Amino acid sequence: MAINIKKNEQIRIRCFILFFLLFLSTISEAQNCRKHKFVEGMCTRCGTLGPIKKIVAEISSSKELVRFAELVNSCPQGYYLKKADKDGVTMVYYVYVDAILTNDIVLNNQVLDKDGNLIENYENLYEWKTIGYDADLDGDGRKEKIRMCGTFNGNGHTISGVYINQPYKFNQGFIYATNGDYEDTYGITEVLNLGIVDSYINGDHCVGAIAGYAYKSHFKNCFAIAKVVGDRIGTVCGESHETIFTNCFYHYGFDIEATQVSKSQILSGELTYKLNGNQSNIIWGQNIGIDKYPKSYNGKNKVKIIYSN
Repeated sequence: MAINIKKNEQIRIRCFILFFLLFLSTISEAQNCRKHKFVEGMCTRCGTLGPIKKIVAEISSSKELVRFAELVNSCPQGYYLKKADKDGVTMVYYVYVDAILTNDIVLNNQVLDKDGNLIENYENLYEWKTIGYDADLDGDGRKEKIRMCGTFNGNGHTISGVYINQPYKFNQGFIYATNGDYEDTYGITEVLNLGIVDSYINGDHCVGAIAGYAYKSHFKNCFAIAKVVGDRIGTVCGESHETIFTNCFYHYGFDIEATQVSKSQILSGELTYKLNGNQSNIIWGQNIGIDKYPKSYNGKNKVKIIYSN
């Protein structure tokens, strides 16, 4: 019996020594990786996700908006995380932004006629290129995905005249696709306090005025007065998964995640009032009888008539 006890003690001691050596090895690896080597958002030595810089932008004009979209689509080094998609083959570039509008933006002066259809002389319209897209970036014959992450704050402003006519392309909208963060490391993607008006978006499938597709995103206090054409469409967002829509509205078309409003509700200020939620933080305003749709609150254009939410 004494012999068995002695053997058991020896086994326990050996296990403890082995565990201790493994523990020291882990500490050693961590110490060796104190100086991470981050490439495309990830340490090549230990796989740790690194700090990602955001494209910070205050946008006040159409030129600045176009430049912002071009910058996101160029995937500037240090501002994105590159990871394999669920299929293990397709690479996704998560480009991080922190953008805010400081003015209403006009891309085209008129896109829709009085009935909400595309104007006849549309050939002369400036065509918007989506924020984000799919493309073969490294020349290997396979498409990579560029996805906008972070925050796009309309700040109570509108973007009017978004014109897209790409009937054979999917994920068409002001934003190609919003994408929640990889493994929820940096937070979800948010689009808030934004209006898309007098706009026409034509695509294949997953077509919406604000975004063609959304994954792990949050749309809040947004509205769309736009003509959307295609399959699997939504006036605010074409298609979404694991995405939250809070207090979003649309006029033309259909969107299962948003609430439809009539022309009279827009002109009377009811939409503006609703966009401000519980009225504790006034973002939207409107001069009734002058403004055709909600505008940024300027301290003098608060809609005071109470409508039920």
